[in-house]
Amino acid sequence: IMIDSADGDNVNVQIPIESAKLLKTKKFMGNYTSDFDLDIDELIEMIQTGAHGELVNIKSGDGDIVKIVVE
Repeated sequence: IMIDSADGDNVNVQIPIESAKLLKTKKFMGNYTSDFDLDIDELIEMIQTGAHGELVNIKSGDGDIVKIVVE
């Protein structure tokens, strides 16, 4: 997960697929999923069925960027 905010915050997190459900925590959900309408359950299902590469690439109007990549 790569997040670059318009405020200059850069976050890069590597999460084992087994731990992907941690994305459903309130902190993540409140900060990004409401802004970008991410369906975490759908992302986890894509990963479990073998999807690879960039699954999400979102840029908000104020310059925030969120990317979710499976490598």
